[in-house]
Amino acid sequence: MAVFRNISIDGTEILAPNEFTPIREDIYAGEITTCTGAILADRVGWHYADLTLSWGTLPQAQVEFILSISGSFVLSWTDADGQTAEENCIFSNRGGRMTRDTDADGNIIWGDFTAEIRFLDAHSD
Repeated sequence: MAVFRNISIDGTEILAPNEFTPIREDIYAGEITTCTGAILADRVGWHYADLTLSWGTLPQAQVEFILSISGSFVLSWTDADGQTAEENCIFSNRGGRMTRDTDADGNIIWGDFTAEIRFLDAHSD
């Protein structure tokens, strides 16, 4: 799934990460192992897999905003087909090996910023 330039976190537009490819995973329930060793389960829905967002550079204000979030937040994006998705998420880790720099206009920017997110919503088909 390709996305356009920006994503949104709790309604605040953030520069899109280097790569942003949310992947759907199936959710299974009632898993059993038969006497022959086969594993059987019922598919009950899907959710997006955990995802690491990484930015080559990100402005100071956006880094501060991401670091200020505690608890769940809404992540929104638009895919290449023009469909908008909104998912409830939490950060499991933020920061990475950040490097501080100043752009040509004297603004602070951060390089190599990463944020790991977990998607909380489950969907049925």
